[in-house]
Amino acid sequence: AAGVAAEAWALAAAAQAAGVPVLILTQTLALAGDYVQSIGEAGSQAMRYIARQSPEAVAADPALRPWLCRQLEAVRVAGERNQRPAMSVCRECPHGRAAEYRCGNHDREQRALAWFRVHGLDPMDFQSCDFLYNGLPRVKAAGIVVAHAAAFSEALAVLKTDAGSVQRLVIVDEAISMGK
Repeated sequence: AAGVAAEAWALAAAAQAAGVPVLILTQTLALAGDYVQSIGEAGSQAMRYIARQSPEAVAADPALRPWLCRQLEAVRVAGERNQRPAMSVCRECPHGRAAEYRCGNHDREQRALAWFRVHGLDPMDFQSCDFLYNGLPRVKAAGIVVAHAAAFSEALAVLKTDAGSVQRLVIVDEAISMGK
């Protein structure tokens, strides 16, 4: 497809054929979309990582629902402080705890219920987190992931399986600054 670097896609296809998971980083969001479309047209499948989305963005585009974050401002502030949002914000988010409470695993449900009790909250008052328990796991499980370079993280660069962790082949399309 136009705008997609053929060499990068050829490398990704060869890596996938060899069983090596791939992460493709792009300079623009549009290019990430082009990659996912081109990979699909070539008969393979890629998942596009989408950053956390606000409730307003999801209301405007329901397809963004797996990426919904109800604590977006706190996540933004954590990022500005170079903190990992999953460790500094999500760990104490009642929406994530609500997802744990509804996950179907007795031990996790009990830990979540204990958290709610300590905080004087009712898990039924909170919707489950979509980003950490819906969108992100699907992307992290994909053989080929495409993301904007600004979204690069170790979590995307490693495929975790039951057999262990496998480093993805990271392909950077075009010259992209990897630091802030």
